[in-house]
Amino acid sequence: DSPAARAGLAAGDRIVAMGGMPVEGFEAVPPLLQELAAGGDAVAFTVARGGERIELMVQPEASAQADGSRRWLVGIEPVETPQQALVAKF
Repeated sequence: DSPAARAGLAAGDRIVAMGGMPVEGFEAVPPLLQELAAGGDAVAFTVARGGERIELMVQPEASAQADGSRRWLVGIEPVETPQQALVAKF
């Protein structure tokens, strides 16, 4: 299972903030995740689920890149919706 699933994120959750910073679209998630997880720390994800906002702490996993750098991953991807995508799927 993914770091996001272990933290309690569920399919259909709408990510509204990370690290207390508003998220306007799914395209903002990867760069913000890299910034917030740079020290290997858990990242607070605020999600909208069933009319409520829930904060979940997600511990990203490092993925080694060919250039020697690392990329932080949590195991989510966007869902194509008419609102385009603050929605996670696994």
